[in-house]
Parts: sequence; structure tokens; C-alpha cells
Amino acid sequence: MNFGIRWEPECLDDLKRICGNLETADAAVSDVDWRLSRNPLQGTWPLQRGSELRLVWVKDYLEFPSVYMSFEIITEGQNRYCLMKKARLANDPATS
Repeated sequence: MNFGIRWEPECLDDLKRICGNLETADAAVSDVDWRLSRNPLQGTWPLQRGSELRLVWVKDYLEFPSVYMSFEIITEGQNRYCLMKKARLANDPATS
């Protein structure tokens, strides 16, 4: 059973700010989209113990640095999806 990917507007705004436009952002996160849709627990970790939010790492792409994205796994009946919440630069000291 696969998971869908849905995006909060804030996460799309974050990616647009980081990558310059949504087309580049889409290319940068395409590998992560694919991995999350198959198994959102593999290669991700909880934001903090007991948290519903998880983090996934997006490797650097072209001239853009690595990014961490937070997401939540949502189950509504038979629908399962990852709701992408926020994106932050991996080397941002404010997020350490």
C-alpha cells in the first residue's frame, strides 16, 4: 500500500524561498517524494520523542544546500498520506 504526498502551503513557500521557484524545488525533492510514498518510516526520524512529526533529509541539489522537511503521517480510512509541513535549510544555525 502506497502513501500519497500532500503539501501545506507553508512548506511550498519554504521550498520556493530556498530553491527560487517551485519547478526547481520539485526536482530537488522528487527522490524524497518517491521514498516517502513507498515507506515514510524508512530513512526518517521523529522530530522529538513521542512526536507525530517526522523529519526527512533532502540532499543538496545543483547549487542549493541540503534541506530538512517535517511531515506527519495521516490515515483517513483507507487513505494514507504524508502531509509535508515545513522545509528548513540543513545548515541553518537557528534550527539546531
